[in-house]
Amino acid sequence: MTQAEHANVVLVNKCDRASEEAIAETEALLEALNPDARRYRTRHGAVEPGTILDTGLFSPESLSVGDRRERVLEQADAETTPEAEASGAGAGTEVGGGVGDHDHDHSHDEHDGHVHDPAETYGVTSIAFESRQPLHPERFAAFLRGLPDSVIRSKGLVWVAGRDELALRYTGTGSARRVIGREPWVAAMSKQRQETQRRLQPDLPWDEAVGDRRTELVFIGRQMDETALEAELAACELTDDEQGALGRAENPFPSEEGKELLL
Repeated sequence: MTQAEHANVVLVNKCDRASEEAIAETEALLEALNPDARRYRTRHGAVEPGTILDTGLFSPESLSVGDRRERVLEQADAETTPEAEASGAGAGTEVGGGVGDHDHDHSHDEHDGHVHDPAETYGVTSIAFESRQPLHPERFAAFLRGLPDSVIRSKGLVWVAGRDELALRYTGTGSARRVIGREPWVAAMSKQRQETQRRLQPDLPWDEAVGDRRTELVFIGRQMDETALEAELAACELTDDEQGALGRAENPFPSEEGKELLL
């Protein structure tokens, strides 16, 4: 899953053994995971070398998980959904079983005069959640453990109550979920270091009350109950009455950089 998120080129293989619907559903999910990648349909792994070698698509900036997260968040905020075709060579270009041949059926809904949104056709959608309130450690841990099977990929930055010094990074693929201590929040640094970091990061999201502390999460999946997920996430937020009263709450989340919690 991570490879697909960071790839410049993705090959959808064994297209001769799968139905058009199964292929298109796979492409819709890949589009949601990585809208910038070029995708090609292949048969028997046959591919033109120039399709995957020396493409000139790689850039160091493409490795930034944070940039990719921000892009997905922006897309979700704008209520955009994955399109059926990618830019460049495009989704569904078939390079196997006749290298270089274009699959006449790659836009599987074009025959009716419309290019259908795969989110409508296959239920592949993304949800973004942002909050400036810390998350209750017990409720958020329970939420992650109870994520439904409809959530295929999830990730983001997390502010957990009781961990006000440390930004946490969450990643989830299927039933495997991990939270790792990333680095100190800028707001937890000395005033001098804060000023330096804010000069170096002019676009750093900053709130006068909590600084850069925040939660930014993205969930990608099929047939997700968006309303239920959003309500459960909102219920994880610390209430005003709970502020400063977490002494008895179990907090399984990492308290040091590099430490991790598997859920």
